[in-house]
Amino acid sequence: MLLVSSAILLAVISLVLVNRGNTTETKDDQKDDLPGIRCPICKWRPSRSDMWMCECGEVWNTFETRGECPGCQKKWHKTQCTQCGSWSDHEDWYEKNQQRR
Repeated sequence: MLLVSSAILLAVISLVLVNRGNTTETKDDQKDDLPGIRCPICKWRPSRSDMWMCECGEVWNTFETRGECPGCQKKWHKTQCTQCGSWSDHEDWYEKNQQRR
């Protein structure tokens, strides 16, 4: 039962990702980009206005806290791209010159 509940919760979280829904970039979008951060799969760059949702219900930009939910302090080690839907290690989103040492 717990395994099924976790799978359902993960599916719901995936569906609840908040996305701007606009894939055409303008100069304003480029200014809003988070420098040095991109999806390791499709290379999409999130902006400051892109949001993710934690299982606790908190909605925030995961890159502002390096994957830690400000609501419950859960550390998300995987992040889902809101453009291609792929899950990858959160740290892989940071370009090499932006990686923690």
